Amino acid sequence: MGQNAAGKEMTPGTLLTLGDYYGSIAATRCFGRQGISVHFADQRIFIPGLWSKYVTKRTHSPAPGIDLEYYQWLLTYGKKNPGLFLYPTSDDMCWLIAKNREELATYYTIWSPPLTTIYNLLNKENLHLISGELGIKVPETYFLKNHEEVASFCRDDNKSYMLKPKTQIGLHSKSKGKIIRTTDNLAHEWRNYLAEEKYAESVKIYDSEVELPMLQVFYPSAANGIVSIAGFIGEDDDQSSFFAVSSKKVFQRPRQMGVGIAFEAIPLDPLLKECVYRLSRYLGYFGIFEAEFIVNDHEYLLTDFNPRYYGQMAFEVARGLNSPLLAYYQGIGDYDKFQEICQSTRNSLKSHEAKSFAHSWIFKLLLTTQKLGGSISKEENTKWHSWLSAAKDNREDCIFDANDRLPYYIDVLATLWKFIRHPRDFLRKFFLNRY
Repeated sequence: MGQNAAGKEMTPGTLLTLGDYYGSIAATRCFGRQGISVHFADQRIFIPGLWSKYVTKRTHSPAPGIDLEYYQWLLTYGKKNPGLFLYPTSDDMCWLIAKNREELATYYTIWSPPLTTIYNLLNKENLHLISGELGIKVPETYFLKNHEEVASFCRDDNKSYMLKPKTQIGLHSKSKGKIIRTTDNLAHEWRNYLAEEKYAESVKIYDSEVELPMLQVFYPSAANGIVSIAGFIGEDDDQSSFFAVSSKKVFQRPRQMGVGIAFEAIPLDPLLKECVYRLSRYLGYFGIFEAEFIVNDHEYLLTDFNPRYYGQMAFEVARGLNSPLLAYYQGIGDYDKFQEICQSTRNSLKSHEAKSFAHSWIFKLLLTTQKLGGSISKEENTKWHSWLSAAKDNREDCIFDANDRLPYYIDVLATLWKFIRHPRDFLRKFFLNRY
């Protein structure tokens, strides 16, 4: 740690990116409440995270990505503001930091596992194969290598499938995939996918098969049966700095496959906690995590592992698991403060009050528009309005904070402006419940 003019030790600040990402906003508030300075960089101005009262310095940057322009900007900013703690806010940033951690560490405080670890977690084919080796159950998935294998893949099993990217790293479209209702048109959809979905050149050089999509069975229970195990794992070999809590995704946008906007706290299954710990230790991972399991016929199938800040992280912070602070203090090497946060986390997790989490205003808007569009029944609409009302006293909101209101108002205005600019997208996602 550096020193100020009086000779006292100064705690380094942190650099955050992606001002419309709710994980970044949660981290900003977490650091700000602790008195840690927050630098926020984005290419846009009218986005919520940039205007939190806890942001110390706002700066303009190129659009975050793994391209050379953004990396050069990152190096330049680090030279001008040495020592900032840099932690990933996206899969692209996970790759960028891990791939260049030695050079970035010249200017930033970096706490990142090696690239092989990060890529094994964020490439679903690698995650699938490694999980199988460890006895962790995964969704039924096929990794077809060429057009001949695709043409010969035909199933009369009344199952739907998802044609989806292996990883989001360097994927230009950031598409989550497409549901395939019948394998009769799989060859056609495969060709369309290869024509439309492109990766950054550096990722293709690292993995020559990254552009080949995966074919995964679509589980209807994924609409409201995703269990999240989220928390923090330190570098220690024991479990003294391993913390996890569990929640269930109860509503997402779109409802069949999409971003979660409502969660409920549920008891932590010790077997799932052990799966996450075993996988992390096997791959050499340390840091913040969120692992997603599909619940299918009483089985838990690992489908995703996010080694970074994640969207509903404010829910875990509200429950006493201050994972951004744990990563920060271990990352900067302040062992005493790290142990203090570990102890406060142990105490808080025993008596947390937050029972649910929601992006409340978006949830209400969705219920209204989907009712008008006929994509949700009157009974289900009433059910979710009741859920929002009943959960109010013990619910953490995704964006609203009574002590930091401006990001909420900008979130509302920026989202509505996006709808005005792209009405077809608004109609498809909000009225028709389509991705």
